[in-house]
Amino acid sequence: MSSSRHSVWSSLLVCLILLAGVGCSSTPQPEVVYGLLDLRDVPLDRPLPLNGTWLAYAGPDTADLAAYDLPDDDWQPARVPAYFTRQGFPDEGHVWYRLHLRLPPGHPPLAGYVQHANNAHAIYAARPGQPPVELARSGRPGATAVTTQLSRRPVRFSLPADTALVLTWRVANYDYRNGGPFHAIRIGTAPSIERMLLRQNAVAFASCGMYLLIGLAFLIFWFANRTNYAMLALSLLALAMAVRTVSTAGLLEPMFPQAVDFEVRIAVEAISYLVLNGLFAFLLWAFFPREFLEIHVAGWRLYLRQPDEERPLRTYRLVDEEPPTLPDWLRVATTIPALTAAILSLFFSLTVLIVSPQVTSYLLAISRWLSLLLIPPALIVLLAALQRRRPLARSTALGFLFVLGGGIHDVLRAMGVIEGTPYLFPQAFLGFILIQGIAVGCRFVRELREASLAAQAANRVKSQFLNTVSHEIRTPLTAIMGFNQILESELAPRIEPHEREFLQIIRTSSTRLLDLVNNLLDVASADTGQLHLTLDAVPLEVVIDDVLNQLHTWAHQKGLTLRALPAEDPPIAYADAMRLRQILLNLVSNAIKFTSQGHVTVRTGQTRLVLTTGGPPVPAVTLVVEDTGRGIAPEFMPHLFTRFAQEQRTYTEGFQGVGLGLSITRELVLSMNGEIYAESEVGAGSRFTVVLPAYTGQPIGVEPPPRRTASPHP
Repeated sequence: MSSSRHSVWSSLLVCLILLAGVGCSSTPQPEVVYGLLDLRDVPLDRPLPLNGTWLAYAGPDTADLAAYDLPDDDWQPARVPAYFTRQGFPDEGHVWYRLHLRLPPGHPPLAGYVQHANNAHAIYAARPGQPPVELARSGRPGATAVTTQLSRRPVRFSLPADTALVLTWRVANYDYRNGGPFHAIRIGTAPSIERMLLRQNAVAFASCGMYLLIGLAFLIFWFANRTNYAMLALSLLALAMAVRTVSTAGLLEPMFPQAVDFEVRIAVEAISYLVLNGLFAFLLWAFFPREFLEIHVAGWRLYLRQPDEERPLRTYRLVDEEPPTLPDWLRVATTIPALTAAILSLFFSLTVLIVSPQVTSYLLAISRWLSLLLIPPALIVLLAALQRRRPLARSTALGFLFVLGGGIHDVLRAMGVIEGTPYLFPQAFLGFILIQGIAVGCRFVRELREASLAAQAANRVKSQFLNTVSHEIRTPLTAIMGFNQILESELAPRIEPHEREFLQIIRTSSTRLLDLVNNLLDVASADTGQLHLTLDAVPLEVVIDDVLNQLHTWAHQKGLTLRALPAEDPPIAYADAMRLRQILLNLVSNAIKFTSQGHVTVRTGQTRLVLTTGGPPVPAVTLVVEDTGRGIAPEFMPHLFTRFAQEQRTYTEGFQGVGLGLSITRELVLSMNGEIYAESEVGAGSRFTVVLPAYTGQPIGVEPPPRRTASPHP
């Protein structure tokens, strides 16, 4: 149901784009009738394309043919814009086009624009009794290939102010098949031409930007998840269309005037068009891999099913949930044309880099037939995918219908069967890319959401498992420790030294195991949100004395000085007494563990704290634990409070632990609306600072208080 809604919205979006494209150029405009265009009663507030039947002459390389009063006897009717071969001219040649313009008296200054004409052209204007004047040129048209300099640069010009003009358009083609004026001349007031160019460039850049956005987004997604080749195919297809859009809009030459000449422009347009066939075949294969054969390339095998252990290691699994959906003979019928189109597209694209533009034109003609070769397998694959309700089948079929319809329309438009309508393939292809982008994006988001929900469920199961197992372990462990204590007390008078050592090992190991179980329970409680706190006034001196008395024997055995610096005004924290004792116990025991000589000092202080609930800073207390131990390496500091993370020296120097103490300490501090900071220098010791809200006689925040934003070190 969700995918169908996305398809409906996508189709509506594409329809709006197509209607906008049709509406932009469907306004009735005067046409040239046998070399004459009368604009005396036509408003010139918008650019007019000079389409229609001009007079044409395959003449010599002389500007005399641009004269105003030249007889029309030797000229023949020719449709503009059109190809040479459609008008009785040779495939390669040099043709003059003439147009008589009648303009209203006192008309505003007029300008003109031509995007390009294959593959060199010049525009002249002649007035009664005056010689012709060249208005603009792109390249240098000539009567022979030697005298012709090819170009596809857009040109702009200004028209003389007379009411009677003869425009002569000189077009030459020698290096490109079916040359001729591909774009008509447009005239209008200078502001209207400026607005037209601004609108055209804005549409081109918007289309290019949309292609780039889709292409780069899905390329990033593919790098993040390289098992989804649909994203790679869609990204490459969108990037190729982005390049083609900029090129065909005539924006490459103004953007890179020194680097882009005729050969570069033709190569960019040709390669961007040639790769579309191969990328479309790749897109079909990536969307519906089970409808194609297994592919073996250079020792790599792309399997359609889960590889078994007998297959070589260099394999890539595409899908493993279902067998192929088509019979083998039909899979062959779909794979061969698609693979042929992909290989030939790659070969032609590389060939364009080393051949002439004329050879490129023949390669483009062959590529158009390749497009027809892709239609039958695409229909077979889409019908099979629709029948079996494959993911992305509906969106791909809808987009394919748009592309197919736009392509057929443009072929009929180029053949002259349909006139007066714009070319729709660019808009149709943009609609196709948008539909696939929306469909793949929605599917990707849905898969991410499902994966996130599955991960959350697995995390809850893990936490519940840890909670249950930890409780189950702690019960017999408590019994072991109790009986061990009974044995030590009752057998003390007659126990042997080695037996006493055994009992001490049991007690020490049981204590370590109990600490680990308690830490795991804290982790599970934090993950499941069951870490309950009872916040109240807690005198820090009481907690410090309790912890230091508990750890004094261990520090004395290591020869360390364990001390607490008295405070003039003993601070009182707003915290959970039991959890605060656990925090201080973790920090002081860590300091003793990693200090071989010197001292471990605990001191308190006062500061202020900023809460996330807003308002002015509130009073806070600090609890600082300093030592003169080995310090912490700078590269490990970012991972200091990460679960199960331990510095490499901890393993090599034989220190015991699993890396949960500091992470649990930070969780507890944050739960009490505090913060913890660490400073260290290798060989000089470490300092841990805990900041907690001070007890002021009134509760701060809610139970538990909201977490605050990170503040500078006090």
